[in-house]
Amino acid sequence: ADGGAYKPYPGVTSNEQYYNINIDPNITYFTKNNVKHTLRLRYYNVTMLRNENFDNYNNQLFGEYQFLKRTTKDWVFTAGVAGSLGFTQSTVIGDATARTYYGGIYAQVEKKLWDRLSVVGGVRYEVNIFSPPQKISGFDTIPVFIPDFSIPVFRFGVNYALNEFNNIRASWGQGFRSPSVVERFVKGEIGPLVFFANPAIKPEYGWNAELAYKRQFTGEKFQGYFDFALFWNEYRQMTEFVFDLYPQVQEGTGIIYYTP
Repeated sequence: ADGGAYKPYPGVTSNEQYYNINIDPNITYFTKNNVKHTLRLRYYNVTMLRNENFDNYNNQLFGEYQFLKRTTKDWVFTAGVAGSLGFTQSTVIGDATARTYYGGIYAQVEKKLWDRLSVVGGVRYEVNIFSPPQKISGFDTIPVFIPDFSIPVFRFGVNYALNEFNNIRASWGQGFRSPSVVERFVKGEIGPLVFFANPAIKPEYGWNAELAYKRQFTGEKFQGYFDFALFWNEYRQMTEFVFDLYPQVQEGTGIIYYTP
């Protein structure tokens, strides 16, 4: 049919090719005193080839060591360290290469009380560092380590078993996320849409809470459960793309026009 069909706007379609590589070696070692040592490593590569020179190459190295100790009095202690290195090269940030570094430590304690109540609490502290090249998408940067927003975050949770088939749980936790290289410096066009970089974007952070009830069902030929949960989330400085009109100056004429 020549009419009545939905068709993409000219310039918004593209041909894309993705190539992924990931290598995940893991080692777990148990000792005689109820201690578990875990080492997790990962190499992750994503290559995106797209027409109109929208190519992207990303390499990520990650490592984590975790220590877990179980005691005879229903205590579980968990602690660990983690870190990663990221290298991003993309034409959407001016064909530049940016580096990101992350390091963190964490600890958690779990305890079971009276065979019905389980309590867990933990804390995590991490540092995110961004190392841009001298210029990205036409923006001058400082090619040195730039520490991002970093604070300790906490989490707490309880689970109470009313009986064998009914449970009530509640939890509260914090978190934050640093903006990616693309969220800071992406600049380009897709059809009539124009993307503007925002180098001054700040990390987002917030907290969430949950209160839930779970009911399990068992029979001779079936098993199932019903789970009802209430959530509450709050965010600060949340990162998201915003559609708006931005003034532009036409080269050679000085005419001001607006683009979405």
